Amino acid sequence: MKKNQYPVYQEEISKLMHSYLPPKKETVTFFFNGGDLWSRNDVIKLNDIEDSIKIIYPYLDKATKSKKKFEHFFWAIDYSVPELEQLKGANEKREYKINRINYHCLVPLCTDENDSSKLNVSSDLFVSKESSNLRDPYGKQIESVIMVTKLLKNLKEVNFKKGFLYNVGNYGGWLKSNSSQSYYIREKLKNAWADFKIDIKKPKKFSELKIFCALLQKEMMKKGINHNLDTKKSIRHAIKKGESYLKSKVYGEDLEVLIYLRNEINPKIKFTFARLDKAERKILKKFSII
Repeated sequence: MKKNQYPVYQEEISKLMHSYLPPKKETVTFFFNGGDLWSRNDVIKLNDIEDSIKIIYPYLDKATKSKKKFEHFFWAIDYSVPELEQLKGANEKREYKINRINYHCLVPLCTDENDSSKLNVSSDLFVSKESSNLRDPYGKQIESVIMVTKLLKNLKEVNFKKGFLYNVGNYGGWLKSNSSQSYYIREKLKNAWADFKIDIKKPKKFSELKIFCALLQKEMMKKGINHNLDTKKSIRHAIKKGESYLKSKVYGEDLEVLIYLRNEINPKIKFTFARLDKAERKILKKFSII
């Protein structure tokens, strides 16, 4: 039997997604099945996001050109995550009975469930910023944020937050929406999973976790190398290069992306952040982002 190539676009579920959320008119929904985070090997969240955007971006591009407008936007990738007790009782094929509580949603970009004037943007969209053309200088993920802001009728606020797995409505989900879920997925399920922070101020040190996942995404998967092999040596080398790079930086690497977004998005739409410290707030005010 042919294995699914995740994430799988669920077109019919996308059309019916309003049954999970408060009733909405003029809603655009992209729902993907990301499979099980234990039975899948070498799951990289960033790869799933990039594969999803290949379907979403053409739609947004066409809608922008036709000046189509809608009230709500929802993009989610659904994953099942076993509890610790289920791991102990599973068979060699990592099969277990999946219940409602095992389902979680990664939501990279969406309007607030009960407020069409607020667009939530995941920090995950800032990680892969490479682009080979001038049309989307920071990648299709960032450009998709801009296009959605132009397509939403009632938008007044863009809110930036960390990309946790969430329990959407009464959909399921036993994991807490904090960094403990990434630790569990990495340590217990043996998959490369991280919650990326938007780097506004210059980090004190290069994040080992961020480098680890970037290495997996760009190098190891291409070469078919198991992520348990030679990673420590690769991480040490990347950290050394990263720390040298940071010496030349005054601010965090994502600040220029935020400046770009602020310039491209209607100035009447305010930018908010789920969490900021005093230094970050000062920088954002200096560059008129907030």
